[in-house]
Amino acid sequence: MKQASSLRFVFIDIMRGIAALWMIETHVLNEFIKPEYREGWFYDALNISNGFVSVGFIFCAGVGFMIAAGRKRDEYQSFAPSLWLYLRRLLYILTAAYLLDTPSMALRHFMEATPDEMAIFYRCDVLHSIVFSSLTALAIALLPISMKTMRGLFVAITILFFFAAAPIWQTEIYTLLPNPFMTLLAPVPISPFPFVPWGGYFFGGAALAGYFFEAKDKQRFAIIISSVTLFLCFFLFTLKNTGLSAFEGKKWWTMAPEYFIFRLSGASLFFSLLFLGERWFTGRFADIVRRCGQESLFIYILQGILIFTVMRDWSLRFIIERQQEPSGIIVLTLAVTAICVIGALLWNLVKRHKPQQAKYLLWTFGAAVMTWFFFAPKNPELIKLWFFPEAK
Repeated sequence: MKQASSLRFVFIDIMRGIAALWMIETHVLNEFIKPEYREGWFYDALNISNGFVSVGFIFCAGVGFMIAAGRKRDEYQSFAPSLWLYLRRLLYILTAAYLLDTPSMALRHFMEATPDEMAIFYRCDVLHSIVFSSLTALAIALLPISMKTMRGLFVAITILFFFAAAPIWQTEIYTLLPNPFMTLLAPVPISPFPFVPWGGYFFGGAALAGYFFEAKDKQRFAIIISSVTLFLCFFLFTLKNTGLSAFEGKKWWTMAPEYFIFRLSGASLFFSLLFLGERWFTGRFADIVRRCGQESLFIYILQGILIFTVMRDWSLRFIIERQQEPSGIIVLTLAVTAICVIGALLWNLVKRHKPQQAKYLLWTFGAAVMTWFFFAPKNPELIKLWFFPEAK
């Protein structure tokens, strides 16, 4: 991991940026496309490709962890300030994850939430899986073991997660656990991105990054990985139609270990190809995507608020039709993407040139959210009506 500690690989930021921006199209499509367009070969192909978005997002988080471990593992093991800074960042992400799914931004109303509303609050989403995977990986990194052993453990955890998901869901053993622990293992629709198996993409990304940074000839390593993963993608996708898989039909797409490996192979293939083509990532467009990758968390949170709150539940639901033609999907995707890109670039600019002011802005925003949560009226719908009287 010596090279990881001294270099910043542009292609990793590019991969994060592509995953973050691609997620916008995925969410807009899933939320607003008309039912009659949810069929046919084009939609199926688009749906399969969109399935790699969250995988790539979590995969990149694993890669990022391995880079940080290569640089700061000694500091983490000595409980230096960098460890507490990392834990504070994870706490911030976990808080954001729960706030995005909260049944109410007012404590008085939150305390009276229905069981169905609380089920949504407790569910495990992308950010939850990233945080719990990061904490697990951090616990392993604190152990007095070599980096080689740690990489091996990450590979083992990846395999365990992929193969454990089906028996956990089939036996429904997760129902024996209380919330929020139950949702870490529960399948869709209880949890859209349960820790098992989704954490496997995190550990798969971390393991691959560990081997990649240790490779003396990274070019050769990337070529080998891209060749192997390309073969696996075709082989595993074909396998589902041969009858050799223990899972058929819809079950293959939800709980088959081969399906999880298929998606991890796709993310690993993309990782390798981006490294091989890194020398072409020049110019203004590549720089924008790279900076979006550096602010992928910002984009993830902002696009979630815009799509699932502003456009679907609040003001714009009276302007935007709930079901859209493909042309409408394109317009909405471009609009949300433009807002997210501009916001990410501005935030990145502030962080780079005025880091202290950026820190103050974060703390001020957090304090404002917490103040609203604890002191907002019991029925926030009244506040909403002040701003959006047409909701009457």
